[in-house]
Amino acid sequence: MSPDQKWIAYGSNESGRWEIYLASFPGFADRRQVSNNGGAQVLWRGDGKELFYLTLDGKMMSVDVKAGATAIETGIPKVLFETRLRPAPTIEQYAVTSDGAKFFLAEPIEEMQKPMTVELNWTARVPKPR
Repeated sequence: MSPDQKWIAYGSNESGRWEIYLASFPGFADRRQVSNNGGAQVLWRGDGKELFYLTLDGKMMSVDVKAGATAIETGIPKVLFETRLRPAPTIEQYAVTSDGAKFFLAEPIEEMQKPMTVELNWTARVPKPR
């Protein structure tokens, strides 16, 4: 939901590929596609003037938004930076601060190179105080 709660940004695969859309709320009139090459996990900047989303190959995108009382305008999506994420359309893998200045990514963890050892009942080996 936009901060003024008049617009909704969402992902849908109705075209056969996940894309980002905008629509008026609650009527879903004036619906339009925002992404142009796949997209998922859309978030609003705190002031409603920008949308962020991930492309399907992990690029963080930004789209300027100008929302009026009855209409909304969107700019051309631009790449902010590349991530190592492979977006899952229904799982949140990042967060952004309300000013849009900082991003927090759930980066994938590399495969472990060596096995991990877990010791159970380790307290039995701790010396008892005298």
